[in-house]
Amino acid sequence: MYDHCNANNVPGAASVDPQKTLTYYTQLNGKRTQDININCALSANPPLLDYMSHSKQLKGTVITDSDVYQYNWFHCDDFSDISNKDNNGDLISGIPMSIAPLTWSFVGITMAGVALQHYTWCVFVKKLTMTPGVVTVQ
Repeated sequence: MYDHCNANNVPGAASVDPQKTLTYYTQLNGKRTQDININCALSANPPLLDYMSHSKQLKGTVITDSDVYQYNWFHCDDFSDISNKDNNGDLISGIPMSIAPLTWSFVGITMAGVALQHYTWCVFVKKLTMTPGVVTVQ
């Protein structure tokens, strides 16, 4: 139903469509979430930086290589950072949602000259606090 392909070498295609996104970065509240521009081109140095930046998230999925990734292209910013623990060993992760409005943006630097639709979705998790006799969900 949706065209997720970001490759210009699709086998069996009637024509060679250009890549829709060549270079981009994302921002959270106006601050870049990547230090460099993400280059999606095979000819870039290094090549397919978008695929390499998602390699940790793609481990164990059906997206087995860069070709499959380019045919099913997506970008995912993961703000969970599950490595943070407090002094009690409790997991503290994510971005507090109560401090201010959050603005996430996708900045396409080099994009194909076609009308594109971008779909964005977010996953939120609530905080569960358990103390003797009291369970609180925030």
